Amino acid sequence: MDFDLLFQKTLENIWSILLLACLLVLGLALTLFRTNSSFGKVKSSQPTVLIIGPANSGKTSLYTLWTNGEVSNTVTSQEPNMYKSLPIPFDSDVVAARITIVDLPGHAKLGHLLNDALNTYSNIKGILFVIDAAAGPNGVRVAAERLFTLLLRTEQRMGGIDLMIACNKADVFNMIPAVRMKGLLEEEIQNIRETRSKGLGTVGASGSLEDDNEDDGSWLGGERFEFVNLDGEVSISDGSVLTNNVEHWKRWVEGVVVN
Repeated sequence: MDFDLLFQKTLENIWSILLLACLLVLGLALTLFRTNSSFGKVKSSQPTVLIIGPANSGKTSLYTLWTNGEVSNTVTSQEPNMYKSLPIPFDSDVVAARITIVDLPGHAKLGHLLNDALNTYSNIKGILFVIDAAAGPNGVRVAAERLFTLLLRTEQRMGGIDLMIACNKADVFNMIPAVRMKGLLEEEIQNIRETRSKGLGTVGASGSLEDDNEDDGSWLGGERFEFVNLDGEVSISDGSVLTNNVEHWKRWVEGVVVN
């Protein structure tokens, strides 16, 4: 028996096995990367609620309050936060449903993550649009621009998607109450529609051109924009994440999930 030849063939077999194993590992890694990039391509039919809104509005603080039971210090994120099994109703030992709750980053440059979420979650029950109600006129403009972009997408769905405009920071003395905020947002969105209809585009408060400039939104919200004319039902309510004054938002989530 030629031991040298046998040894050489054994080495060749070992290298072939190692090469095959490396290729399998590489293929698996690429698959996982594609699956987990942003939200991935895997559809989810579990009842889902999205939390979105401008940066620094309190979205992630609300998310941590509901998922961790306390408000945590947060930093600006470029990736969504997702919790897959939030029990509903809140504050109850009886669980009627479990939902996925997704907190989307608020930076205007990350608007594509909303499209990813709308494509990934096929059973979105509602969207919490959190705004800083104490940010003054500029905050209203920023919120209206983001809300306009959101509605262009959600209202294209059959029946729209129910929306809660959560006016956060009710504990701050100069916050704009929800009853007044509603009219201000409607007025700002109407201004955006008129500007776009003249072919001027919509320049955001940050100075950058917003998404969806090809759509002037003239079909959105009636001849004169009003939330009541949208397909999705729009609610608006004051609250404060910092002081755990979020009961209205909790009841809304419970309502859209169970109904």
